[in-house]
Amino acid sequence: MGQFTASSDGGNKGKFGAILWILFVGTVLVLFILFLNMLVAIMGNTFNTRVKILDESIIQDHLLFVVDNWHLLNIAFLWKTKRVKYIITAFFKEDEDDEN
Repeated sequence: MGQFTASSDGGNKGKFGAILWILFVGTVLVLFILFLNMLVAIMGNTFNTRVKILDESIIQDHLLFVVDNWHLLNIAFLWKTKRVKYIITAFFKEDEDDEN
């Protein structure tokens, strides 16, 4: 990180050496706390944004599941996919309970 000297002779023997080290350590601690607070704020903002669009995210995850497994249609319908007329969807167990 470099040389931390307070005097021109290469050592911390100057009359401000102790004060400079205290300022250096204090500054490092303040910056560390500041950066951690900024990290927590960024993570909190991301979480709040995700909670606001929770329903849309669930639907998107369902559709991604269907699209990712689309290649399994041939196996499920024994390579007769030309006769398939319906969209295949995925449901949670909770979704089925809500309808009743």
